[in-house]
Amino acid sequence: MPEIVFLAAFLDLLTLLESVLANDLASLSLTMPQLKVLALVLATESPTVSAIAQALHVTPPTASGIIDRLEQKHLVVREDNESDRRVVHVRLSVPQEQLLSRFFPQTAQLLRSAVDRLEPEERRTVERAARLLLAALADLRPSTAPADQVESSQLEAPA
Repeated sequence: MPEIVFLAAFLDLLTLLESVLANDLASLSLTMPQLKVLALVLATESPTVSAIAQALHVTPPTASGIIDRLEQKHLVVREDNESDRRVVHVRLSVPQEQLLSRFFPQTAQLLRSAVDRLEPEERRTVERAARLLLAALADLRPSTAPADQVESSQLEAPA
């Protein structure tokens, strides 16, 4: 029975965050392929353009075009591989911890306001619970493959 209470509370949290996040995403005007590339970059730390193309089942020039538009929005940057100039990596344009506040301001503000209402001990409890849940989910997640072996199914949100 405690699992049902936890699951209900967790789903309520996800629903609220999703609605606020949707507003932030709409203001960025990201397409689904752009969101998939952004998710891949977040999940795999500096994938190559070729790996992104493979994961999306598109040609490298098509992937490059998607990355161009993300660069124009200042979400990602390209970096040449020093040992092989033919290889280009893609990474976030800002540190991951700044991504939320810079590109998802409504979501960041909601989370800041909620955290500000908590007592210090409650904040530590929430942080610890979030880290434990993330660690447990990471253990269950099949995305331990190298960046060039990531499948597009790993980029899509569960239904």
